[in-house]
Amino acid sequence: MTAAPEQALALALNLQLATSHVEHSHVYEVRLLLETWAAEHSDPGRGDWESAERLLELMDDSSTPVPDFLHLDAEFHVTVSRAAGNPLISTLMDALRTSIADHTLARAQALPDWESAAARLRSEHRAILDALRRGDRAAAAELLREHIRGYYMETAN
Repeated sequence: MTAAPEQALALALNLQLATSHVEHSHVYEVRLLLETWAAEHSDPGRGDWESAERLLELMDDSSTPVPDFLHLDAEFHVTVSRAAGNPLISTLMDALRTSIADHTLARAQALPDWESAAARLRSEHRAILDALRRGDRAAAAELLREHIRGYYMETAN
């Protein structure tokens, strides 16, 4: 049995993370690169908007535990990136998500007001999805840039 491409890539990234110093800023830079590129190259006709909407609906449940919310959040980002039609971009994003899950959880749990942060993230996700559905690539890329930057700044401590 062979591993899915994202599993193999996740393993390679995990080895990289275990053997070198990857900082929060490195993750931030890679996410900006991959996700804004995906938005700038997205096609509304290729998006799986129903799946993205379902993920957002699950994230709307305020009783969702932080680890589950973060998993849904990451899956949302991977799902909308597929609208760019480049499977390597979404595979890289999925592998990155898997490799940094523990790091991401620790930073989220350190936030003083998770509920406010989660509400902001939900609102930003909806705006990103709306822009992608409309085919407004520039707006989607800018919304993603601000979304990623805002969360990075909030969790940088």
